[in-house]
Amino acid sequence: MRLIINKKKLFYCVLYFFMFIFYLLPPTVIDLNSSYIISAFKIISYALIIGNAVFNPIVKSKSLNIIIAYNAILILSTFINGGDIIEATKHAIVIILVCYSISIILLDKNKKIAFIRIVRDVSLVFFIINIFLLIKYPYGIPSITYDSNFPNFLYGNVNSTIKYIIPGMCCSSILDLKYNNKKISIHTFIFLFGIFYQAFNIYFTLTALISSTFIIIWTILVLYKKEISIKSMYTLILIFILLVEAMIILNADIFGHIAAIFGKNSNLSGRTQLWLNTINNVFKKIIFGYGALEDSELVKITGNFYGAHNYFLDILLQRGIIGLILLLKLILYPIKIYKYKGTVAIDVLMGYCLSCILIFLSEPIYLKEYLIIPIIYSLNYLLELNNKNIKRTKYEG
Repeated sequence: MRLIINKKKLFYCVLYFFMFIFYLLPPTVIDLNSSYIISAFKIISYALIIGNAVFNPIVKSKSLNIIIAYNAILILSTFINGGDIIEATKHAIVIILVCYSISIILLDKNKKIAFIRIVRDVSLVFFIINIFLLIKYPYGIPSITYDSNFPNFLYGNVNSTIKYIIPGMCCSSILDLKYNNKKISIHTFIFLFGIFYQAFNIYFTLTALISSTFIIIWTILVLYKKEISIKSMYTLILIFILLVEAMIILNADIFGHIAAIFGKNSNLSGRTQLWLNTINNVFKKIIFGYGALEDSELVKITGNFYGAHNYFLDILLQRGIIGLILLLKLILYPIKIYKYKGTVAIDVLMGYCLSCILIFLSEPIYLKEYLIIPIIYSLNYLLELNNKNIKRTKYEG
């Protein structure tokens, strides 16, 4: 039987592999490999993303404007505070370029499928390796674990795992429900199995467990969406999450009692103190924030090198009230523009966006924004495209 290869699809798969591989590499792979190899991946990735933006038609959208403004305020805040403007600018440009590249990809079906498969498959390969390492070294990889109570694996500490694999999980779910007509594939099952195995056999990661459980429940809702309104569910759950965030700001200690129910210590592994430290400092520079801070400065303000372990508070500290408003606009925007019946991809993305926002409540996100923010942006941009397509169909009809 003759094997037929679609050269265009193959080209896009190869292109997106090299374009995004650097962003999908687990941190331990980066740390333990030759700096020359990693640098090569980084240069190739940057070159392809910039080339993708330059050699394709210009894409304009309101959601992209929000992303640009959200990152521009980071640069401005850092400049005002005399911080490391070069690092802040590099960080902002990467986020903008990744989102812009996704805009171009989502306009073409072949590009879109190739991109989704690459993100899923690359993420899955590394995650399967991580599962084997979990089984072989239940107390952490010896060369990178310095305290058996806090084991480190391919993604560093176990709390970081969900942030690295959620783009792959999201793409896997979209492929299942939209393109493969499956409720759950072996790929998605492996992602979920690994998270639950890690939580119950290695280290109890409550955030990852809640996020993954939510994804399962949301998938069921998407499968039976004839009986419910996906937009209404997104709105209600988002309001609930924002109310929880308001409670954190007003009375962080109450979450210690909730944590005890799940067997966690009363200060949520020190998080409540970090939240209080951050809240006590944000009002000193409430408009523009402190900008991107060096680790040594961040630990003085929050008590931790990674910040408040709450993305909303981290953004309020870093980019001030203006940055927080832009973040809220980004996550609330889907409610405003969800005007017509959504596609399966849109409905799946709504669930994963909510899952990301749940992670915002208790994890540091800033250094992983390039993995999380594009998911939220993709939802907004697809909703805009969906609205345009439906309007065009009605007009032509």
